[in-house]
This record gives sequence, structure tokens and C-alpha cells, in this order.
Amino acid sequence: MTSFIVIDDDRTVRSVLIKIIEQYSLGDVCAEADNGLLGEELILRYKPDIVIIDLLLPHQDGMSIIKKVKSLNVKSMFIMLSQVSDKDMIARAYEMGIEFFISKPINVIEVVN
Repeated sequence: MTSFIVIDDDRTVRSVLIKIIEQYSLGDVCAEADNGLLGEELILRYKPDIVIIDLLLPHQDGMSIIKKVKSLNVKSMFIMLSQVSDKDMIARAYEMGIEFFISKPINVIEVVN
């Protein structure tokens, strides 16, 4: 079964994502974090299949986490969430190695796909 970690500073966003993952039987959520430092620690500990991560986080942003984790050869796939609509920032996120970008507010169909 696919393992997930959800990292977002908004508890409601985390809850919605976890509920979608469970409701659609997409996999198991092994951990969640509300800041970048804890998120990085959890990724390195659990090495999940998929990390759903916010771009802007307290203590460390999502792109910094992705860069560091990938440099350590962790094979997790990253799906980035953000309210940011700056096309250059989104392009940079794809260059950093994200698989998919989801704009907030969350759309259930986008998450499931």
C-alpha cells in the first residue's frame, strides 16, 4: 500500500487531505507535520512513497525540504500545494523534482488524480 506524509501548517488542509486519502483508499498516512523542520525529519524517518507538501511553511519552506531530501537519495515523490500562483515559482518547483502541483483551495478530483 502507498504511504503518505502530509505537511502543511494549516490543520484544516491536513485534515481534508488525510480524509481524501482514506476515503478513496489511496494509501496510508504514516505521519503529518505542521512545519518544515518536523516535516523533513518525518520524511527521513519514514521514507514515504508520496509527500504532499505546502510550498510555504514555518521554519523551512517546501522547496528547501525537497532539495535536501533528494540530495540524500530519498526516493519519495512530492506533490506540492500552494496558494502561490507565480508561474516562475511553480516552474522552479517542477525543476526541483515535484511530480504534481495542486493549487489551494483543494479540489478533491485533483488530489485523487
